Amino acid sequence: MDDRRIASKQKHPPVYQILHDALEEIGSPTTNVKLKDWIRSRYPKIPSGTIGAQRIICTVNQPSRVHYVQCQKTRRCNDPRYDFLYCPARGQIEWYNPKKHGHWHIEKDAKGLFAIRLNGGKPIYPASRGPVNTHSLHSLRRPLSIIPVIQEQIDAAKELHQRLPKWAATDRAFERLGRQFGWDRESCILKAAVINDLYSTRVYAIWRMAEHLMNIMKHPPRDPEEVVKAIASLPDDDGTTRRKHWSFASKIGHFFIHGDKYPIYDSFCRDMIAYHLGRNSSPEDTGNPYRRFVVNLNKLRDKSGLSATLRDLDRYMWLAGQYREWLKKGNKAILNKELRLLFEDQNQEIRQLLSILWPGVK
Repeated sequence: MDDRRIASKQKHPPVYQILHDALEEIGSPTTNVKLKDWIRSRYPKIPSGTIGAQRIICTVNQPSRVHYVQCQKTRRCNDPRYDFLYCPARGQIEWYNPKKHGHWHIEKDAKGLFAIRLNGGKPIYPASRGPVNTHSLHSLRRPLSIIPVIQEQIDAAKELHQRLPKWAATDRAFERLGRQFGWDRESCILKAAVINDLYSTRVYAIWRMAEHLMNIMKHPPRDPEEVVKAIASLPDDDGTTRRKHWSFASKIGHFFIHGDKYPIYDSFCRDMIAYHLGRNSSPEDTGNPYRRFVVNLNKLRDKSGLSATLRDLDRYMWLAGQYREWLKKGNKAILNKELRLLFEDQNQEIRQLLSILWPGVK
């Protein structure tokens, strides 16, 4: 589908043209934030993630631009549609001027990897210093080095989540439940039952868990990771604890105590942390794996230079982890029906958001 047909369908000019108009009116240089705010004020239906992705595509010295189909062709960067921005510093943007910034190129090496290169310089690969250690964001294997999460991926996850009406309604229901009910026995029965049912956390002794939850929350530990450990350690009838319910406990904390202090602990999020941190991830803490999970999540946020909340980063992990699973296994992936429909949706904006969430998938 060409740009004119997309523009006709979306009832606004191509986003690269809107970016051009924005910078022309604001003036060069400016900031990414001002550029996005200008566009959102005039075209509120364009997702923030789409704006961010198009800015990356059009910035000649942005290595991650080669993840997008518009930049997966060997060429000198002189296409007026896609080669008109330059990033002089983090968060800054200005007109690309070859006389000032040099002549930039997009190249493909012998291994089929795309990179950008300043005339006379070495290839610059996304999320890496060279072809030996290059691991593109859409690789499904665990990398050797850290792959940062970019803000555009966080924004895309937020907007994709808004297109999941059942999950959004569930979040609102949890918020209301947490606001109106405390930690008495009846409230704990409700909270334990809804988390277990909607998230399939496999707690089979709900009444015992509710009683256990009530007792923990009478005098909870001050440390959030210890709160999760205490809730997870549901004793059996004989007083022994044979299995710990980490996923259930983290969701209780996330939805009913504090969403940013209690990120959700599940297999998708753990796998995504291992993917992004690679061998830099900390070893598993057998005494309290949730504590190590939070340490790694904070490490990834810091290494990525993000200002996003842990809740926002956690949501990205959850969505990207399941999208990655769907890409690997297709119909064999065990996913929620609403998520599967989202991943299969051919709507142009959804496809664009998914390509930001997990770059490189066409």
